[in-house]
Amino acid sequence: MTCIARVKFILRRTGWLIGGLVALVGCEKIPDATGPSETGPGPQGRIAFVGGGPFENFVIFLMRPDGSGLVSLIDVEDRADYTGPSWSPNGEQIVFASNRQDKNYDIYVMNRNGSGIRRVVDHPGGDFSPAWSPDGQRIAFQSERNIENGQDIYVIGLDGSGERNLTARPGNDELPSWSPDGQKIAFVRDQKEVYVMNADGSNPVFLARGTEPRHVSSQPAWSPDGRKIAFVSNMHQAIAGTPGSRSLWGEFEVYAMNADGSEIQRLSREANFTRAMQFPSWSPDGKWIVAERVQIDPDVPFSQMYRVVVMAADGSGVREVRTGRGARFPRWAPQ
Repeated sequence: MTCIARVKFILRRTGWLIGGLVALVGCEKIPDATGPSETGPGPQGRIAFVGGGPFENFVIFLMRPDGSGLVSLIDVEDRADYTGPSWSPNGEQIVFASNRQDKNYDIYVMNRNGSGIRRVVDHPGGDFSPAWSPDGQRIAFQSERNIENGQDIYVIGLDGSGERNLTARPGNDELPSWSPDGQKIAFVRDQKEVYVMNADGSNPVFLARGTEPRHVSSQPAWSPDGRKIAFVSNMHQAIAGTPGSRSLWGEFEVYAMNADGSEIQRLSREANFTRAMQFPSWSPDGKWIVAERVQIDPDVPFSQMYRVVVMAADGSGVREVRTGRGARFPRWAPQ
């Protein structure tokens, strides 16, 4: 794997980002993790996230929870895009979505050092948001196999066998997240409501949304002990906006609730008209949460800037640990 560091001015054709940023790609040996400190998570575990490479593609990186020890897992000359990393239960492998073999996004698995990439799901429809089952044998993901039905949640064996559609309904079911005991899957229904279902797709139960028509709750993530689910929502907004209004930008914050949907609590207090929090993920000890912070300039189209932040599980002590082109979709590795 080639290792470089360079500064580039970037113009992303997809419109995600326009601006001059430092694109960091580095290599260093990462020592074994140690425990958390009283004031921060310390170097426990590793965080995988998606960041910009030097050739305008988005690849997967690893770093310590304090932002140090940055390592690119993808060769910098790879021109494909990578997204949605999720760790295996033992922390030795990462599943992700990529268009590395054709224009469609498929599901792949690689070792935690970036070696041994192999395709698990190969289908003409786009496949995204993979999540590894706690027993290490299955992967849940979202896919658009039937355009009329929208997105559905599937499961497949690690060897690519036994693919099954769990939701099979008109509408969109997305962003699956396994409970630690493997019995439940939390997911997002119709892009605005958090649900939980049995791991076989039965008994979907509504958990959270909000009260206003434009309230959205999304991106569920189970705590390591299975007692809570972190998610993002703009349910604290009294009015989420009207067509043509600048307030259509969702002021998303990180929330947490009990696994049955009770005792919803707002954790972060970062959002405003130009800033939102996204994609929470718990530390292995359940005491910390990593998330993505997105910032926009309302007067500049496609001006999103992304940062990875870490906070205590009660939402306090938010600290920025990575800034750069991308810095998205952070996922904390199991200890």
